[in-house]
Amino acid sequence: MFKRSTNSQGDIFKNISSQLSGRKQKMLDSVDGWHNIFYKEVVSQIDESLYSVLYHQRMGRPNAPVRILIGMMILKEGQGWSDEQLFEECRFNLKIMRALGLSNIDDDIPVEATYYEFRKLLGEYYDSQQRDLLKETFIKVTTRQVEMHGVSGKKIRLDSKLINSNIVRSNRLHLIVEAVRKYVCELNLDNIQDQFDDESYEILESLQHKSTTNITYPLNAQQKREMLITMGRHIRTLLDHSNGNESANYKLLKRIYEEHYDQITKINNEDEGDTLDEVELSEVPLTKAPPKIPKEVIMPKAPKDIPSSSVQSIHDPEATYRTKGQGAGKQTVAGYHANITESCDPQEEVHLILDVDLVPANVSEAAFLIDAVNATQQIIEQAGDEVGRLEEVITDGGYDSIENREIMLDEQNPTWSISKTKGGRRIYQMGNNNAGEVEVYDIESGEQLDVTYSQRAEKYVIKSQSGTQRYMTAKQIENYIQRQQIENQVNEESYNLRATVESTIHQTFHRLKKNNKTVYRGLIKCQWYVLSRAFWVNIVRITDKNQRNIKDTVFYLILTIRSSLRALILNRTSKFQHQPC
Repeated sequence: MFKRSTNSQGDIFKNISSQLSGRKQKMLDSVDGWHNIFYKEVVSQIDESLYSVLYHQRMGRPNAPVRILIGMMILKEGQGWSDEQLFEECRFNLKIMRALGLSNIDDDIPVEATYYEFRKLLGEYYDSQQRDLLKETFIKVTTRQVEMHGVSGKKIRLDSKLINSNIVRSNRLHLIVEAVRKYVCELNLDNIQDQFDDESYEILESLQHKSTTNITYPLNAQQKREMLITMGRHIRTLLDHSNGNESANYKLLKRIYEEHYDQITKINNEDEGDTLDEVELSEVPLTKAPPKIPKEVIMPKAPKDIPSSSVQSIHDPEATYRTKGQGAGKQTVAGYHANITESCDPQEEVHLILDVDLVPANVSEAAFLIDAVNATQQIIEQAGDEVGRLEEVITDGGYDSIENREIMLDEQNPTWSISKTKGGRRIYQMGNNNAGEVEVYDIESGEQLDVTYSQRAEKYVIKSQSGTQRYMTAKQIENYIQRQQIENQVNEESYNLRATVESTIHQTFHRLKKNNKTVYRGLIKCQWYVLSRAFWVNIVRITDKNQRNIKDTVFYLILTIRSSLRALILNRTSKFQHQPC
């Protein structure tokens, strides 16, 4: 049963602060302490009503405080703790207790089973509704922070990070055999024994009590190639005789089969395949050769034909494959692609992460741009008119695409400052004159080039000074002009602001394990990790801002007192000097 949590009531005999010495009490109650800022800016601002959909409205035991559970999730990733460390710190660390809103020494956190059950309910709700409640909480909390700390949102910058899922790299055969093993473990093979020869049935039966490594490790290279082919036939037979089984393992096996195998239809000849049976042959005149019949051959696809969206691990089917960069900077990832959007107006006291998004690794950066702009505009609008409006978006060249250029050049959208556009070096300056005709100038010489339109080729013909010709369609001309307009929006200040986002990426993801690997599997769990890190980065920045303001205030007070004392001393000295004898 859903129940909103209430603030912890202070007890004069059990209150944490009352049990401490004066110095410790002052440090624990300090308004600029990170733990108090965390409670004020995050935990106390969580709208628990969002999570009522996870619980029954009338039946069952009341749920544990949702604010505390979410606060624990954020603290775990913020501090880089294991689950064991999380529960130990939350139970015995006074600052952590205060950060969660626990005021009394005997206040306790939810037990481990409740914490895991809450994460399970969150994941199940996302799977069924495709709605991430933690991200909605992040948007609400960040919107209030934007309003309270005067973040204008006029300028934003974007950058992304490829992260590896917590999976072991599998070769192709291991992946396929493991998928078969998981599926046959839930089957009664006796029901389909007649569909396999003795050797094939023995392999499938062994997979029910042996690991995939036990099966594949002893094989040599030739045996592995042969097994890869035979596994395709076994999978096809298993799928054809599933008897309505639509389990998760069945769907995964079917997906892997479609990604790795092709069904090729061949006409049998004398050297390969089977002919018609004896009954059919008896009806054929002996003077004629046995008729040829079509036969389906199941063959593994060539590695280059396997899509990047293919399954990388049975234990994380949502993770995808991607390579990025070349040479020493080349990255090979089996996991996800995270995008960070933050404010970056130099006149602001604090810059906050405004939006977080996570997709499979094979999705390019260009797919993030429009969603990030829309999400930022939504936050700015909700924060109030005094915050302002989004005026400039700053990115690197990875976010460039023809579709994004067209959308961002709309007058309703902010200016797009991109460090480098995709494509080769531009050699032309293009535009349309008052008559709507295409005009082309050579960038190096500045001279206008001759442009004609070929009706036969349905393309524009650009003749260079050297006599060479270049053919371009009307759409290519339009894209070229759009690229010019985008590049003309870039200025030196925006270029310098973009580079600073690299520090935000490091600040957000520096707790990843070796090879940028998370400790989680699955898209939604990895997204919760990135969201929790974004929550934490914003708290660190707000804490730094508050501490800077306090230092500035103290410094100003010291200067004011010194100035007042100096004026008082000078005034008294002046009176003494002019006093008559």
